[in-house]
Amino acid sequence: MKAFEYHRPHTVSEAVELLSRHQYEARILAGGQSLLNMMKWRLAAPSVLVDANRVAELSSIRKEDSAVRIGAMVRYRDLPSGVPEACGAIHDAVSVIADFQVRNLGTLGGSCCQADPFGDMPNVVVALGAEMTARSVRGERQISVDDFFLGPLQTALEPDEMLCAIRLPLGSARTGSAYEKFSWREGDFAIVSVAAAIGLDSAGSAVSGRIVVGGLGVGPVRLGRTEEVILGADKGADVIKAAADQASREVDPEDDRIYGSARYKRELVRTLTAKALARAWNRAENHKGSATR
Repeated sequence: MKAFEYHRPHTVSEAVELLSRHQYEARILAGGQSLLNMMKWRLAAPSVLVDANRVAELSSIRKEDSAVRIGAMVRYRDLPSGVPEACGAIHDAVSVIADFQVRNLGTLGGSCCQADPFGDMPNVVVALGAEMTARSVRGERQISVDDFFLGPLQTALEPDEMLCAIRLPLGSARTGSAYEKFSWREGDFAIVSVAAAIGLDSAGSAVSGRIVVGGLGVGPVRLGRTEEVILGADKGADVIKAAADQASREVDPEDDRIYGSARYKRELVRTLTAKALARAWNRAENHKGSATR
């Protein structure tokens, strides 16, 4: 690990000033679960570390109109008590992330900025239709989550920008989401994961839906044709099976000597899509409002 400058700002303004001054040489330190390991392995070598752990304004969760705003430095451990039941996929993901230590230190914003294609939270925030709030000395910028993840370990953030919040829309009174993950051992990175979110009308028909696959090595993959299968449909085994079958056709995984063949991964996508969609649909049907779980 090469030598670096270390800064510990107390406000977002101080942090973005440092980013503006150092640009490509600087990295934000959040939970440190990914960045510090990359530095040890010499996969990353920033000259400047900007430690955001004392920036208190980034560590809150609050309700805003029809959304919940999660500060980028909110730890995984604090998400279940602050996120409404409509965002059930967040709760599911927290329960399968790594181990107790990582959940105590890791942050939602850090995971999103890392953009690890095998991570959990990027898939979930895409499925939930999040809006990402970035700050720089030039001001604040809102980025649709559909435009945020550009590829493995790549996001739309500029070198002088800092992710400050993730805003999750709560949608209608009848919304639900779920996250399913398959890995070799509990807490491992996903071989394949699926996040699903659905909104229902008063008759129980799907009026919105987002289905996202992770673990294929390219980042969150939204399955548009699979979403079309469920729109306008009522819940039923036939609809869920048709969506799962379409999901397995829509993905394009690669053969892998470690994690299995492309055929094996398509079957995982089929199975996990069916499970995530069924659970999200059940949650939407039973949704009583935006109270926390």
